[in-house]
Amino acid sequence: MRALAVPADVSDPQAVKNLFARTKEAFGRVDVLFNNAGTNAPGILFEDLSYEKWKSVVDVNLTGAFPCAQEAYRHLESQEPRGGRNINS
Repeated sequence: MRALAVPADVSDPQAVKNLFARTKEAFGRVDVLFNNAGTNAPGILFEDLSYEKWKSVVDVNLTGAFPCAQEAYRHLESQEPRGGRNINS
């Protein structure tokens, strides 16, 4: 079994494109996306949580799934044989 580790910020669409390009380069295709990136805010009082930290959590946990799914779809549709799986957790 082969594996590839590509650190990527899923809230950055260019980093996501690079992740999928590296995957295709290493394996020739994309068969599965397991969309499961996540981060958390520190255990502090709500009123002490900064807007920047809140936005960081939302950008990774919610918005980050979008560019990953979109890029996966591009690869799944363009490869032969077509298809694969996109799992959102």
